[in-house]
Amino acid sequence: MGLVAKNGILIVEFANRLQERGLSKDAALREASLTRLRPVLMTSAATVFGHFPLVLVSGPGAAARNSIGTVLVSGMLLGTLFTLFVVPVFYALIAAQHRKTAAAEDRERLPRPVALPVGGGGRVREWRPAQEGHARHAGRTGRFHRGVIDLPVAEAETDTGRGLRHASGNRKWRARMRRWLITHLALFSVLIGCTLGPDYRRPETPSPAAWRDGRSDPASLAELAWWELFADEELRRLVGAALESNKDLGIALARVDQARAQVGIARAAQFPQVDAGAGATTNRFSENVPLRGQGGETELLTTTVDLNFEIDIWGRLRRASEAARAELLASEDARHTVVMTLVSDVAATYLQLRQLDLERETTQRSVVSRRDSLAIVRERVAAGLTSPLDLRQAEAALAGTAARIPDLERQIAQAENRLSILLGRAPGGIRRGQPLTGQAAPPDVPAGLPSALLERRPDIRQAEAGLVAANARIGVAKAAFFPRITLTGAFGVESEALADLFDGPSRIWRFGPGVTVPIFNAGRNRANLALAEARQRESLLRYEQAIQQAFREVEDALVAHRKAREALSAQSTAVQASREALSIAEFRYASGLSNYLDVLDAQRTLLTEEVAEGRTLLAQLVAVVQLYRALGGGWEAGPEEVRPAEQPLAWHRAAERR
Repeated sequence: MGLVAKNGILIVEFANRLQERGLSKDAALREASLTRLRPVLMTSAATVFGHFPLVLVSGPGAAARNSIGTVLVSGMLLGTLFTLFVVPVFYALIAAQHRKTAAAEDRERLPRPVALPVGGGGRVREWRPAQEGHARHAGRTGRFHRGVIDLPVAEAETDTGRGLRHASGNRKWRARMRRWLITHLALFSVLIGCTLGPDYRRPETPSPAAWRDGRSDPASLAELAWWELFADEELRRLVGAALESNKDLGIALARVDQARAQVGIARAAQFPQVDAGAGATTNRFSENVPLRGQGGETELLTTTVDLNFEIDIWGRLRRASEAARAELLASEDARHTVVMTLVSDVAATYLQLRQLDLERETTQRSVVSRRDSLAIVRERVAAGLTSPLDLRQAEAALAGTAARIPDLERQIAQAENRLSILLGRAPGGIRRGQPLTGQAAPPDVPAGLPSALLERRPDIRQAEAGLVAANARIGVAKAAFFPRITLTGAFGVESEALADLFDGPSRIWRFGPGVTVPIFNAGRNRANLALAEARQRESLLRYEQAIQQAFREVEDALVAHRKAREALSAQSTAVQASREALSIAEFRYASGLSNYLDVLDAQRTLLTEEVAEGRTLLAQLVAVVQLYRALGGGWEAGPEEVRPAEQPLAWHRAAERR
């Protein structure tokens, strides 16, 4: 910092000396900058190369030395840029302000200055203040301009050629200054465009060319909308109600709004912050402190407009904004995951409810059948055709079968409660649609290409967005090793009396850059960088894990659907055979050819097979729903459920891909 300040002071000192020799302030500034350019560059280069080994040193204590070397090298480079580009600009601004002030003072001291004649002749022009109190400048011609009087004077020699040469030199100087400013602004823009940290590139994730069963169809079941997958109108209505009122989905939407607000906060840091304030203070000074005057109370009224702007040279704010946008995409994909899970859960719970209804109906039919059998047994016992043992066995079978109905009703009520919570309402009854046997199951379920799963599954996109955010956080952590440049300023008025608050002498202002250089923080910046890199590795592993989990879920759903179809075909054959066996057993018992135990076994077998058939049908239908979810389908809302606030943020994703 001392070396940077010394270079700036020398440039200003050289400019002042050249100005004392008769050069104008602009010419003095130009000559001083050119004269000090080589010494400044040589001094800075010597300092940078002298401390550069600290950046590359290794061994014990290398971390502290690397931090110190990085700070010194980057600080010297920034200080050199500040000295060469910022100091001359501020000197020129201050010089211009001094010229304006000096001109105003000259006009006050000489109320009637006489201007030199433009050409040879015996008349000159006198300038007077206008009656309104503002200065009015006379033109070169026109004797009767207000505030201008021609006065006769003696012949005076003039050098018009010198004036023209001076004006031409000023124009050339302005052109050079304009080119100089444009060049430096372009260089400054290039520096602003730099960003630290690695740019995101999608990692290579191998995917199988086909599924385990050898299929690789271009079409996919997930291309269907959920209202096209389910043929039950009541199930469609329940899914629509869940998408509108589910609490988990509402929480996911609130998190999307939070992430969108975080993007706004991160982007706002890239722009200048302007604040306005006013205050009135009363101070009481001690009379025993000589430096504070004679004591007493003073009132101070202040009104200011403050400016604060951080120059994002290293891309810290841009990386933070990039991370916030990625987190917004992650929250949006998390919402899609919630919708996908919600649709599948509603469908699976509804199908399970219909399976319980079917099982209860089957059990009730079995109870009716056993009551009829019990009546036949009682008649045969009364006629002395069979023993009371058959009667007791029939009564026990009837009671055991009837005892299953209350447990089924409990499961039905609990399933209705779960489905009500998914719908976002209090537990209660659920309207039924088509029975389980009336639910249409697709004959074939194409899984599509395995590679398409990476783009279709929202949980995979969520994991990738988290990886993008973690990758951008590395750039934020790396930018902490370099100096932070801020521009601060304030303009306002300050006075002890309200009547004088807005007068000219009450104006106050300040403007200037500030540089914050990290020198020693006990390894905090390096630890933050290590933390960001570790989180990036964790996000990468989570992304790869999400891909593997997605492939596993698809394979599980495919094999479940395939095996459920095979089991359902065999189960239907078993049910048909059990019904025929029961008819034969009842006929043989009525004919006296067999005992009642054969009838009981046939009834028990039929009930078991019918319940198993319903559960197998449920497994097949649920496998279709699970496959639909595993392939990434089900998160598209219907036309009547789409709201503007829930539309996918396609422009964010397009910006992230670029």
